[in-house]
Amino acid sequence: MPSTTSRARAARLALSLLALLGAAACGGHLKAGDQAAAVGDWKAAYANYRQAVADEPNDPALKQKYAEARRKALDASAASAQACRVQGNWECVLNEADYTLSIEPGDVQVAAARKEAAHKVALGRVGQAEDLVARGDLPTAARLLGEARALSSDLDVDEVARGAERRWVQAAVPEIERARAARRYGDAVALATTAASYDPSRRALLDNVTREAEAFRDAEHARFFQAGERAMSQGAWAEAASSFRAAQQARPDERARALEQHANLVVQGDQALSRGDFKAATRAYGDAAAMRLDRSGYAEAQLARVAIRPWAVRVRGVLVDPVRPDGTPWVGPPSRRLNHAGRELAGMAGGAIDSRVLRAVNEVPLENRPELSVEVLLPGGQRLASRNGRGPLLDVNGTFVVTGNAFDTRHVALRVLHAEPGQPPRPIAEVSVPVGELVSRPANTLSHPPALALEVEVEAADGAVEGPGRGFAPVAEPPRPPPPGAPKPAPATPGKPPLRRD
Repeated sequence: MPSTTSRARAARLALSLLALLGAAACGGHLKAGDQAAAVGDWKAAYANYRQAVADEPNDPALKQKYAEARRKALDASAASAQACRVQGNWECVLNEADYTLSIEPGDVQVAAARKEAAHKVALGRVGQAEDLVARGDLPTAARLLGEARALSSDLDVDEVARGAERRWVQAAVPEIERARAARRYGDAVALATTAASYDPSRRALLDNVTREAEAFRDAEHARFFQAGERAMSQGAWAEAASSFRAAQQARPDERARALEQHANLVVQGDQALSRGDFKAATRAYGDAAAMRLDRSGYAEAQLARVAIRPWAVRVRGVLVDPVRPDGTPWVGPPSRRLNHAGRELAGMAGGAIDSRVLRAVNEVPLENRPELSVEVLLPGGQRLASRNGRGPLLDVNGTFVVTGNAFDTRHVALRVLHAEPGQPPRPIAEVSVPVGELVSRPANTLSHPPALALEVEVEAADGAVEGPGRGFAPVAEPPRPPPPGAPKPAPATPGKPPLRRD
């Protein structure tokens, strides 16, 4: 725990900082006050000196400046009010009276002048409202009538205001009907509410308009809500969000708000997916799925598809045409039996390796069965190879692991290699498939002649590492020769053997 001394030091430091901040604030207000006083703007000078005195109440010179500015600000306000009174500018008189009373609220003479000015201004407001009623600007007219009544409660003001309000109601009734016909119920209800406040006999009109508006809002809410649900079922998420937002504008609804949020999250996920931002897509789809509002399960499905994870790809087997594209056997002599079997197998290209395939493979003479293997090239460049076996049907039954998701556009290449007697294996066929396409199907048969069928099965392999599994091994890259002209490495110098530390 901090000692008493350290706590006291911290307290003194805090007080010093506060004093510095107060001095800075006071200095700013003092400077602004001096500048205003220099140009004769005594109202601004008074406001700034007042704040400076509040910050530094014990400064006698500052208090003197404040007192002088206060007196001169009051004198300036009185002079301005007198000039405005002579000109008949009652708005100005009212404003100056309000300013003076804010400084000296007990000035009876100024309070009387303010009452007179407020009376004059109120009558002016009523006159302005009458003109606006005639021009059809009923909302502004109602505002001015409200200001007039707030300014003065004198009987003559009340009398002219009542007359203006009656004319306002007469002008408002046909406008209310026009707004109802155009289904502008917000305008209709606002006008009817003001009409009922001016003339209580119009209360029935207000009730009718209000009920009609509520029924219309309910119908609009239902219409937009149904449109939003329909758009969701069709996967039109942006349209769904717009419809649910319109439903809330017709009538506030928590479920419509939640559905709009859900649709917007899906839109965000789709947009992130389109630009390859899998992290943002995962976050958006996850938030949408957590809301559990979509019966179609789209967000949950997309979340599962966008998750980057390891996948175990099992290569069950590969079927190769026993005849080369030029019509000659891979190995052994040509024969009618071989050609017949080759034609049968070619007709089964791309299909599953089933009993029909096995019967046709058995018709291939033993001397025409090539030595085959499968090589895999992973997206990161790693090469894997299976064990060799006799074709044309090679039982690979090997597994490798690739990391990605259903939207991964990188490719996995599966090559079929043929080893002729005395020769290194060379590729005779290759199938290149995007990672996303490969992991999106639990079982698939790939083909690219002369590879007639290459059967694979895929399943999630959480925790596995990309690379070889059972039946596949990494391919060691052969050493590359040095480029022409490169110096040869120096021969090792014989010397003493290194010491061993047992």
